[in-house]
Amino acid sequence: MRHKRIAVALLSLLSMIGRPLLDQTTFADPPTATTLAASSPSMTNATINGSVNPNGLNTTVYFEYGLTTQYGKFGPITQLPAANATLAMPGLMIDSVTGPVGNSWINIGGPDFSSTIVSSADGTGLAVGDGRSIWTSTNSGGSWNQATPPTTNYWESFALSADGKQLAAAAGYQSHEAPNSLIYLDGGIWTSTNDGVKWAQTSAPTTNWHAIASSVDGTHLAAAIGFFYYFPPLDPLWIYGGIWTSSNSGVTWTQTTAPFAVWYTIVSSIYGDHLSVLGDFGVWISSNGGDTWTMADTNFRCLAMSADGIRQAALDPAGDIWISGDGGGTWTQTSSPVSFPVSIASSWDGTRLAVVDSLEGIFTSSDRGKTWTNITPPFSRWVSIAFSADGSQLVALNSDGRIYSSRGAVIALAPGTTYHYQLVGINSSGTGLGGDQTFTTSPGAAVATTLSADQVASTHATLNGSLTTGGFTTAAWFNYGFTTNYGSFTTPIQLGGTNTPLAVSNWIGGLSPETTYHYQLVVSNSSATSLGVDQTFATSLHEPVPFSLSNPSRLYFQVFQLSFTNQSGVNFTVLGTTNLAIPFTNWTVMGPAVESPVGSGNYQYYDNQNTKASTRYYRVRSP
Repeated sequence: MRHKRIAVALLSLLSMIGRPLLDQTTFADPPTATTLAASSPSMTNATINGSVNPNGLNTTVYFEYGLTTQYGKFGPITQLPAANATLAMPGLMIDSVTGPVGNSWINIGGPDFSSTIVSSADGTGLAVGDGRSIWTSTNSGGSWNQATPPTTNYWESFALSADGKQLAAAAGYQSHEAPNSLIYLDGGIWTSTNDGVKWAQTSAPTTNWHAIASSVDGTHLAAAIGFFYYFPPLDPLWIYGGIWTSSNSGVTWTQTTAPFAVWYTIVSSIYGDHLSVLGDFGVWISSNGGDTWTMADTNFRCLAMSADGIRQAALDPAGDIWISGDGGGTWTQTSSPVSFPVSIASSWDGTRLAVVDSLEGIFTSSDRGKTWTNITPPFSRWVSIAFSADGSQLVALNSDGRIYSSRGAVIALAPGTTYHYQLVGINSSGTGLGGDQTFTTSPGAAVATTLSADQVASTHATLNGSLTTGGFTTAAWFNYGFTTNYGSFTTPIQLGGTNTPLAVSNWIGGLSPETTYHYQLVVSNSSATSLGVDQTFATSLHEPVPFSLSNPSRLYFQVFQLSFTNQSGVNFTVLGTTNLAIPFTNWTVMGPAVESPVGSGNYQYYDNQNTKASTRYYRVRSP
């Protein structure tokens, strides 16, 4: 359990303001989450269960699940009110897990020349900005709507609540393109509670806001001031400012004790208690909503934070990646695939990271930066990325303002497979983990399907079938014979357990010509034995062997004779033509070759029509 102990106000006051106060004498703990046994597991789904005690604080709860204890997929995110009782969570029926992002990308449109993108927890809500306008999507980029805040602002930064409904936008000053002037616009902070349709200016001071972050429900906001402008021959201009917070969605604001600096970036935990800000004086952190601040490092460039604020990640200007497991108090360098870093993102649990290199592309890690995978889509100059809460969806923005999305593949639950899951609760005191549990889907049935035979000849044939093993090691063979009692069988084939349908074939020989045979596929394992349906095939009378025409001769009255040897009892047809240039299908059918004497395997053909042609060509086929 990752947590810290903090003093809290009375529950009535806590429910009103949504954030613990620091001057009381009672203490609150992280939520007590309990992962319970799954119910009703079948071959393709199961219901996972759990309970949680919020321990007196507003709490965010979700299930995480997957093939390993790295999970990879979150269930719906639930907000619980402050309570001191164990609450049963509704069972979550799952029928699939999610693979890693980056294997495929789609262009999801969006406005041109955007510079920043943010995502809701489930990835359906997105917001991007191009300076003078803000665009939002409520369907993962399937369609976009231009939001309607005042156009007299230059929008520097955006923040979304977990559900994507609550938006906050920070506006600053915009430098004019003329070389000797600087235009000051209506810098301020604006909010929307309906996906950006309507906006209201908050009471934040009118100044150059450069970065903003939001809590899970949009009530806690933190914003940073800062601006740097240099356009020769003007002197460089730095605008210094502080960090301000609001605990009531921007109705009122309080300046924190953070030092004045040119602040560039701010990140927040989902309850606004952990804050990290990056400016020209380095990185400063707060674990009490901005009441006090500590300098953490002086050389970082980009920041990302887990939902509880305990796990953090940062990029330094050289491209090195650093991680912290104590809220930014200490940092450890991890491996890095980048040299020119511009953006970093983190999943809510802090295990999945994504980084952007302006030249090398996009990389992801599922183990907090120990290893990295290049998932770069076929485009360059990426400038901003955003993760869904579980890291199963990634959106990326390139320098042309084009937006691309990658989702992990949805993988249906497989029979006979073990899956992991856990209930997670987060409040402003920390994270409560319910503990890993597993369920195993019921084994799939072994199923045999008999398919048509092929390569049937007079004395042999190939038997075909398909099967499923149900996840168990399985033996497969064919029964065959003159009746449905069969009497013969092929050598069993041993197949490993899998949930993928398999094809099997067996060649059988020593068959009798011109005979009907019955056959069926049989599969057997420790779970069950399955019999395929009966099928039949008929062998041919005889099977011709390769041969050459021999002893051509002209007989009496211009009659022509040709001879060849083959198996006795096989039927042959003779075709003829006087023009080799025509297709074989246009040759004239002359008639059958005659076996003489019967049973000898010697065949002859007499062309009684060859009385006038000076040259005739022959071919023989069977039948």
